Amino acid sequence: MKKILTYILILALCFTVIGGIVACNDEVDDSGNQTDEGIVPPSTDNNDNANDDGDDDNNQEVVIPRADYTEETIDGVRYIYYGAMPQKAASQEITKVLQNLVASSQLAPNEKGYYTYAGVDYAMVTVNEQTAGKRLSNGLNTEKDKNYFFTIDKLRWRVLEVKDGNAFLLCDTVVAKHCFNPTGSYNALGKLNGTQYNSHDYAESELRTYLNDTLYAEIFSLREKQSILESTVLNRPGESAYVATQGLMTSSRDRLFVLSYWEATKDEYNLIVEDNFVMATLVSDYNVASGMESNRVENSYYSDWWLRTSGSHTNLGNRVTFSGIIGRDTECSVNLDYACGVRPAMWLKI
Repeated sequence: MKKILTYILILALCFTVIGGIVACNDEVDDSGNQTDEGIVPPSTDNNDNANDDGDDDNNQEVVIPRADYTEETIDGVRYIYYGAMPQKAASQEITKVLQNLVASSQLAPNEKGYYTYAGVDYAMVTVNEQTAGKRLSNGLNTEKDKNYFFTIDKLRWRVLEVKDGNAFLLCDTVVAKHCFNPTGSYNALGKLNGTQYNSHDYAESELRTYLNDTLYAEIFSLREKQSILESTVLNRPGESAYVATQGLMTSSRDRLFVLSYWEATKDEYNLIVEDNFVMATLVSDYNVASGMESNRVENSYYSDWWLRTSGSHTNLGNRVTFSGIIGRDTECSVNLDYACGVRPAMWLKI
């Protein structure tokens, strides 16, 4: 009787071990990655969003509200207006009134730092020696030590693609200047928290942090942020215009990002105006008066802007020039610590 009980216990133990092995194999593949029944690999579907607090204990689906936006179509191109920044110069008449009110201490900034006049908020810039002599769209030329005022306008975004009720958008202007990595141009490898990475790796870049922290907070209200999707941004080795600097595949989860070379030259997005050229990108009056480096063509100012793929070397970045040149031209490849223009992109729930 004791022998029979012993055999039964041994058989039960064997079945338990085998069952555990089968259960593990259902969740983990040979490479150690979880299969579709576990964590889904990064994709470009861009249809999911994460809780801001990271709390998914209840495993409840996050409901993303549709964005409240306005739109228009110009020359066959669809644009969406979303988020806001100081942009256009106030008229000459309003500028003169505001200059006098501020000079006489009759008008002070509100809690946002804006000056409210006749129910409209204006941002003020005091022009210094470096920014004097700039031509604004209201016809004024900036003068040293004078104050100039700018309306807070909705940003215009070009619709590149619509998929599953979500819109892939590219900002129609350069909104800021920032480096890719502050010391990235001096060596091919950088360090972050003790870990080495390629200095042109967008996933570990200072530019990515700036976009998703500083710029994201500056452009959008709390309500607007709720409709911006957190999407998987892939940094494919083959997306660079310079094949020799392919590097490793990386990815990140972002709400704001910059285009890759492949995205900027994709036929369906219609950014290319001719071989190796995309449309030149404007700089707002506010950024011109604030000292953003730009190139004047007639009465408008244009800027270069970052791509997230590498340049002609692992310690160089790739950009679109102020004139719209894109591709393998050496002038498109720049140091990663260069303050280049930022033209953000995002996926929005519409």
